[in-house]
Amino acid sequence: MAFCSLKYLLFLAAVTAVYYLLPLRLRCPFLLLASYAFYASFSPGFCLLLLAATAVSWGCALASARRLLGRDTLWIVLGALWLFGALFLYKYLEFFVRSAQTLLGGTADFSSGLLLPVGISFYTFSAASYLFDVKKGRAEPEPDFLRYALYIAFFPSVLSGPINRAGQLLPQIRSPRGFSYERFKRGLMRFAVGAAKKLVLADALAMFVSAAFSDAENAPGAVLLAAALCNSFQIYFDFAGYTDMALGSALILGFELGENFRAPYLAQSVKDFWRRWHISLTSWLRDYIYFPLGGSRISRARTIFNTLVVFLVSGLWHGADGSFLIWGLLNGLYQVLEILLDRPLRRLPDRAPVRLCRGLVTFLLVSAAWVFFTADTTGRAVLILGRIAACPLGGMSMASLREYTGIRRLGLALLCTALFLIAELRRERTGVPVLAGLEKQSFPYWLTLGLTAFFIAVFGCYGGFSAQTFVYFKF
Repeated sequence: MAFCSLKYLLFLAAVTAVYYLLPLRLRCPFLLLASYAFYASFSPGFCLLLLAATAVSWGCALASARRLLGRDTLWIVLGALWLFGALFLYKYLEFFVRSAQTLLGGTADFSSGLLLPVGISFYTFSAASYLFDVKKGRAEPEPDFLRYALYIAFFPSVLSGPINRAGQLLPQIRSPRGFSYERFKRGLMRFAVGAAKKLVLADALAMFVSAAFSDAENAPGAVLLAAALCNSFQIYFDFAGYTDMALGSALILGFELGENFRAPYLAQSVKDFWRRWHISLTSWLRDYIYFPLGGSRISRARTIFNTLVVFLVSGLWHGADGSFLIWGLLNGLYQVLEILLDRPLRRLPDRAPVRLCRGLVTFLLVSAAWVFFTADTTGRAVLILGRIAACPLGGMSMASLREYTGIRRLGLALLCTALFLIAELRRERTGVPVLAGLEKQSFPYWLTLGLTAFFIAVFGCYGGFSAQTFVYFKF
């Protein structure tokens, strides 16, 4: 039941109608059942694993708060061991055993035979943050199991985030809102914009990127360079599109989830980029790994070490593969370089040409790292970057592009990408989103929504193109 499917739209409409018709005391149980039905449509066999993670983290947090058996920290440790143990078993066991086999000179042929439960990385981090926040006194233990279970399994965010925090979502579950027509329209518009990002932009760019990267041995350097740059926007529109649809779905039901992106490609440094990209994950790593290690309030050497640890964990979180570790390490090394060059960078004048150069350099560095994120293997990523470095502008022509993509659809996607960047630049300068307040104006709102739906129907998957799976579903 993917967000982009008609089945999901019917599901969301039915859940919304029933949810607002029910009395307040029945809304949480109903929404919990709907969330498990949604999760079961992807991974029915793993509903018990989701339930177990929920029950263990809830019980351990309560036991810690009440100092059961005279202990508090012990229960948090046990809960964390269960959560991260399950994550390791299903996601990382095969990777580490094969790595050990390779290091010992054997054949890396181990197979755990375990399927990866969808969303396990996301709901594990949500449950773990609850445990840690209860221990630190940043969140009150939730006495009602059903409310806590809904916090973990809430269907708009259970598969690919944003990673929820108890302090933000649980109070909204305890005190559900009544129906608001303006909030409903705001959520509907956000969902439609997210669908356009995914179906019109991300999937169009993905077709070109996939074709060029899979033929890296023969593709001209300039085509691979164009594909690498498009790859950055493809990943962004795919994940930002999912996030918009998740936030829109939640908003329709009266829930406000945390923002996950803030114009990341307008960043002036890699550090700035990670303040804007996948904010729920970045803030999680900051609060529960970087700060406990000492953050940046210690020596420069320890700050560098902490930064590298955080980004290696980030790479490993995304996938049990050497390519993701290299991707994480590259982003960490970029920030180490920024730490070492801190004083010279601060002396640069704050002028438009300097900001433009810094933004361009940041984008190119991030784009180079994204190649490892997307390529099938580390070797292919190295091949792509090597061919780009050897001849970055060689072989570019309309004829060479036509071998890998439809020029018209790619051109439309790039034009829309430019428009989105302009809209983000405007929001960056004014602090006001382009469509802010549109839900208060009846005719302009419905006209914009109708044109967006028409645009998706004509140029998206409903116009004859095959919709691609969301990139972050595999995490």
